[in-house]
Amino acid sequence: MTRLKICRTLIPYDPVQELTNENFVSKAILECLRNNDPEGVMEVIEMYLSVLEKSKNLTVMESIKS
Repeated sequence: MTRLKICRTLIPYDPVQELTNENFVSKAILECLRNNDPEGVMEVIEMYLSVLEKSKNLTVMESIKS
C-alpha cells in the first residue's frame, strides 16, 4: 500500500484566470488536435466561451452597482 504525503500548504488556483488566457486555451486546443480528439476541442471552446460570457456579465453587473 502506498502512502501519500500530507501537503500542508495549498496554492490558490483560479480556473477563470486560466480559461481566459488565450495562450492556455490555444495550447489545449492544439493538444486535442494532436491527439485526434475533436470532442475535446469542442469542450475547450465551450468552456472558454462560457467563462468569457460569465466574466462579461459580471463586469456589466459590477458597473450597474457602481
